[in-house]
Amino acid sequence: MAIKKRSLPVDRSADIEAFGNGALPDDQSHPSVREIPAKEPSASDLTTPVEGPSVSRQLLVRFPSDDLPRALEELAARDDRSKHYMALAALKIGIAHLQGLNR
Repeated sequence: MAIKKRSLPVDRSADIEAFGNGALPDDQSHPSVREIPAKEPSASDLTTPVEGPSVSRQLLVRFPSDDLPRALEELAARDDRSKHYMALAALKIGIAHLQGLNR
């Protein structure tokens, strides 16, 4: 297999500008270009609760060593469960234990 050498950098700024200019509509009455009048906030807008969860339901865990992920894999294999299920179960048990200690 041959190794392809990099070509010299080509100034393509004119091509990029022409492409961008071609994307602009000629007619200013297009709905995406037309200005939308700003609406004054009403009292009901200020009191309406924001929809959505109050806490995040996702968490990225980076293990400091391979001990915990290995233990989760072993427990999951032993109980014929997924690693995700075992991690949630361990987290629930750990939180319940820590809450009991702080009472």
